[in-house]
Amino acid sequence: MIRSSSIVWFRQDLRTSDHNALAAALQNQHSVNAIYVLDPHILNDLGRRSREWLYHSLKALESDLKKRFNL
Repeated sequence: MIRSSSIVWFRQDLRTSDHNALAAALQNQHSVNAIYVLDPHILNDLGRRSREWLYHSLKALESDLKKRFNL
């Protein structure tokens, strides 16, 4: 039996609650892989406060995903 899996690409919406793609993946798949692609060119264009916001938002996303999936 082939087990299906999904990739949920977090781009601008870094929440786990009320996230349509994540909800659909969890409902329809056996395995869900969450990814965020950090483009160094975009990162270099951000100011210090924007980089700090992104860092803290990604840490919060990581924490939420760990809690949700008991990792």
